[in-house]
Amino acid sequence: MKRYIAFLLICLLLSIGLTDIGSAQSGRIRPKPAPNSNNSSTNSENNSSEGSNTPKEAQPKVVKADPSDFSEDDATLKIDATLVTIPTIVSDRNGRYVPFLKPDDFKVFEDGILQEVSLLSSEKVPFKVALVMDTSGSISDSLEGIQQSAINFVRELRENDEVMVIDFNSRVELRNDFTSDREKIRYSIKTTRAGGGTRLYDALYLAGTKLKGQEGRKAIILLTDGEDTESRDASERDAIDAVLESGALNYVIQFPASDGYMGTRPTFGGPPTFPGGGGGSRRSGPGRYPDTTFLLDLVRETGGDKYYAGGRNGLPDIWHRIAEELRYVYVVGYYPSNPIENGGYRKVNIQLKDQNHGAVRYKKGYKANKTNG
Repeated sequence: MKRYIAFLLICLLLSIGLTDIGSAQSGRIRPKPAPNSNNSSTNSENNSSEGSNTPKEAQPKVVKADPSDFSEDDATLKIDATLVTIPTIVSDRNGRYVPFLKPDDFKVFEDGILQEVSLLSSEKVPFKVALVMDTSGSISDSLEGIQQSAINFVRELRENDEVMVIDFNSRVELRNDFTSDREKIRYSIKTTRAGGGTRLYDALYLAGTKLKGQEGRKAIILLTDGEDTESRDASERDAIDAVLESGALNYVIQFPASDGYMGTRPTFGGPPTFPGGGGGSRRSGPGRYPDTTFLLDLVRETGGDKYYAGGRNGLPDIWHRIAEELRYVYVVGYYPSNPIENGGYRKVNIQLKDQNHGAVRYKKGYKANKTNG
């Protein structure tokens, strides 16, 4: 009996011990509840925005402007200053061209008021030349020499330089527009024929008008005896104004009348600001140079230069000198203290601070309008 009771007690104890062990093991491997997906998304956002020690860089805001928020002055940008550019040649006392000058070497006055030089360019950029040839009857004896010398001048130019050829007698003809095609230019020159009257002013007016719309360096080369007989579209004043407004350098080569050449070398003349000036002696009779004030007014007002072609042998020297000079042109620029929109004619005076550098040649003024500069 005692053995039976002891057996039952042992069985009871074993049953209780197995139950506790199962409960303990079940607790160790019990899986945790799956997290709520919505909570996970929220926590991720919070961790990315708050858990970083380095804040993100602020992004610019783009705001669409309401026109009503601006005044009329804010809505319109006005540019009151226009750059005025003046082609300028600087020569030493021996007529040699002076390179390597700086803006500080120049003084510019407009209507007597000192201006600040804002631009000085002396780069070897291509230029455009209007070759204006008198083919009237009064220079018929000179035509062959004029043609050959003009062709020689074209040979002096660089590859990208462009030439426009205009000839005039009783009519004005644009033989070719600006081109760098040397064969085309030579053909235009060589096929000119002499005869008829002289529409000098009309031809210069056309050249100035054509050059006015061109950019960069520009020059007009006029070959004539200087006497106008038939112009009907432009006056002397119209012709000079057109050259002035074109912004081109102006060169005049005056030939004797068709009753003969003078047997002298060419004489280099020019306005008083250019060294070596003084013109040339002229005479009546065979080989006379017509005594015209128009050509003198033209070169003085436009900052040009005038040469007297004394004979065919001297013409190549003139062409070489002009071609050389065109390679040494400064462009002086400034913003006028008197706003351009005020209009009017402005007198320009350009000086060198160091007079030992030589003399300056330039156009003496311009008409203020929106196209200047």
